[in-house]
Amino acid sequence: AAPAAAAAAADDDALVATLSPTLAAGASAISFSEDWTVTLGANDRSFTLDVAGSTEAVDSAEGIRCLRRNYGFGGASVYAWWAGGHVQMKDQNEGLGYFASTEQLYRVYALGATGGDVDDGPNRAGNTSIDLDILDASTTNDEESLSVVLNGADVTAGVGSGLQQVLAGASAYPTDDLDHWASGWSAANATTGTALAAASWSTAMRVGVNDRDFPTARVAGDIGVPMDDLHGAMTGIYASPVGCLNTHVNAVADGEAVGQIATTIARPDYGYSGTYNYFDPDNFISTSAMLYSYEPYIQAEVRKVLERSGSFLLPTGQLPHHFEGTTPTYQALSGEIQTGPNVFWVLSCFNYAKTSGDLEWLNGYMPTLRNATNFLYDLIDDDLHLALVPGSLMIDVF
Repeated sequence: AAPAAAAAAADDDALVATLSPTLAAGASAISFSEDWTVTLGANDRSFTLDVAGSTEAVDSAEGIRCLRRNYGFGGASVYAWWAGGHVQMKDQNEGLGYFASTEQLYRVYALGATGGDVDDGPNRAGNTSIDLDILDASTTNDEESLSVVLNGADVTAGVGSGLQQVLAGASAYPTDDLDHWASGWSAANATTGTALAAASWSTAMRVGVNDRDFPTARVAGDIGVPMDDLHGAMTGIYASPVGCLNTHVNAVADGEAVGQIATTIARPDYGYSGTYNYFDPDNFISTSAMLYSYEPYIQAEVRKVLERSGSFLLPTGQLPHHFEGTTPTYQALSGEIQTGPNVFWVLSCFNYAKTSGDLEWLNGYMPTLRNATNFLYDLIDDDLHLALVPGSLMIDVF
């Protein structure tokens, strides 16, 4: 790519730069062009990137498979906020480093290092992050709506993760690999080109880069919080808890999108592998952190998790202790029936209502919450005024 023109100017204390790169490819050296505008406001933690581009129609004989914009990240763990649910991955196995979807992608960020020489030695914490908050992405060719999230060193030549926005040639991506971690482009026939229709596209995003392990694209320049406090709070929300969400289609079971949450991030395996929704109180803690982010997208994903567990209440009001795959299980790993899941799940539901302000949901969900609460009240002995419980509150391993 080569810049055709570049300029920089100050506007209302903001630094604005424009760049027009071109890319020549194919047997006839066909040119694809874009205009980039980068704007950095005074005291901002992030800058905006506005991109507009176009291509003429291209015959498959040119040997061009697709046209995509690639962003390589240093972060070992990548997080993607799709319209249909959340996806996270760290240190993906070789050959499975592509996750592509035609769903709208709202945000993608990456955290942590890939094990390089940080502080005179390998530091998996990394203390780095990059955050792409996608404000708008559109194309005149509806068939070209495809984004590919990358994770694992093999897919990005040593870079930990990344993002590809496919601008033309989305049909070259293997359809069977959509919405899965898979081999992606490498599985497609690399010897044939793709017929590309004439199209134009635009992208607007806010980009935050940070020397801490939390995303900053949506953090204002000066919020009056000491950096150490901000670092602790934001890492405690966006690094681990958000990464536990398994709400995208195929995350838990093929062909299904369910509101379930693991106890750890994917690396690529999970702790308590194959089991989810532990309100005893593991996921009470993680959902609480996410709800207090006040991010509407994250709050909506937490609501899916809460309603998933609530939809399997027994007639007695007992909540599943956890899920094995998509199957509810009412006993703890120790074999006991615990009261903890009911206690902490009800509290999580109230946390959702308080932080989201969704009182209409709370009003409609109160019969379910009363049923879950009555399971606890029914254990109280009328004479002793103590609860006779079948198992411990939340310690399920003794």
